[in-house]
Amino acid sequence: MTLSDNQALAERFAAVEGPTLAAAVHRGDRDTIAAVLGRLDRQDLVALTVVLAAEIVIDDISVERVALDGERERLTRPERAAAVALLADRGHTQTDIGRRLHLNGTATKRLVTALTDGLNRKGHTAA
Repeated sequence: MTLSDNQALAERFAAVEGPTLAAAVHRGDRDTIAAVLGRLDRQDLVALTVVLAAEIVIDDISVERVALDGERERLTRPERAAAVALLADRGHTQTDIGRRLHLNGTATKRLVTALTDGLNRKGHTAA
């Protein structure tokens, strides 16, 4: 298997199996988890591992529950960044973002700065 083959499989898992699996884990749906994992061969499992290790799968449900409902739940780095973007887009201040996401001031500032820098590079303005 070539690197481009692995990348193609990883992209498929990031778009299809990853979100399905994340939602099933979030709901505690063991049947769906078993169904998704049961149909994968060794090569597919390796590709899925690459996707999960890269943390490119974002569980939008968890992001919204933490950001909007204030629930305490562990988020991956990309999910925390998505939560910051969601709250900033809705006009929340940096202080409020930190409070809602249970982050200290340094972590909040780093995430908001990264969001602002990313928007500036893309030619957008920050919220």
